[in-house]
Amino acid sequence: MVTIQELQNYLLTEIDSSFAGQVNTWINQMSKYIETETGQEFTEQAEASERVFDGNSKRELLVDKFYELDLVTYKDTPIEVLAYPANKTPQWKLYSEQRFPYGRQNIVVNAKWGYGGAPDDIAFACLVFTAGIIQKQVISKNDKANEKIGDYQVSYTTEAQRDDFNRAMEIVKNYKEIAI
Repeated sequence: MVTIQELQNYLLTEIDSSFAGQVNTWINQMSKYIETETGQEFTEQAEASERVFDGNSKRELLVDKFYELDLVTYKDTPIEVLAYPANKTPQWKLYSEQRFPYGRQNIVVNAKWGYGGAPDDIAFACLVFTAGIIQKQVISKNDKANEKIGDYQVSYTTEAQRDDFNRAMEIVKNYKEIAI
């Protein structure tokens, strides 16, 4: 979601290249935390994968959020569809001139699921969280706040960073998928 260069710019300090592996691990951990916390997929997928949905005997079928649709099939037979946003969860509707045959787990959708990359505000949240982990590693008597994110302790030394942390938590909260 973020790069070491972006972290350096945010922290206004250079990170020694010998720590690049550890910093990338923290970035990945915070990315995973955000995806788990929100119930959303932000990481771009290299390949499409299949998900199976229940046919409903209608011309519209609600499916999970995707950013690239490859193929929709029923019993290995392709179904021509148009996809458009549903503006709710699930995130997409598939429309077909023929009806989606009624049945349990009988419609196979092959797509790249999720957002296809982190929106700018989610990337910002990952940046702030990872920066907090880095700052926690540096012993400082000037800590304004210590927080816990997942399994990590984070620290912020300025009010601006504390405000960024609160904003980042609000961003994650706003992306949280609500299951009914």
